[in-house]
Amino acid sequence: METMEHLTDECLNGYLERLSKAVRHLMLIIVPNEKGVVFGSKWLVKKALRADHDRYSASEWVDAVLGRCHRVRRDDHKGFDYHRLMRQASPYFQVKSVSGLPFTGLPAPLGFTMGIVAKPLRAATTATV
Repeated sequence: METMEHLTDECLNGYLERLSKAVRHLMLIIVPNEKGVVFGSKWLVKKALRADHDRYSASEWVDAVLGRCHRVRRDDHKGFDYHRLMRQASPYFQVKSVSGLPFTGLPAPLGFTMGIVAKPLRAATTATV
């Protein structure tokens, strides 16, 4: 929970592969939503409160608000994209559901945090054999 955004792409692929071998049924992945209007809102609140926040250039900030995180230099939360994580996990896991948290009644992209339920592909293959 709240760790995958801190891993580099190189490390994340190995981590997902190992997890897929260790998880038997379902796995809950919790990651922050660092894109779109939610990112923009969180960033503005942190700035107003003078809280610690990642440094974004003006163009990186616009790209993150527009959901173009692939244009933002990755550094922990900065530039993290939960959609990209799901694509990286796809060789190892089948995503069963994605929910925005803590407000499950709203569309998922409006959640501050994303809850991703995934099933290892190995388990799905084994179950059908």
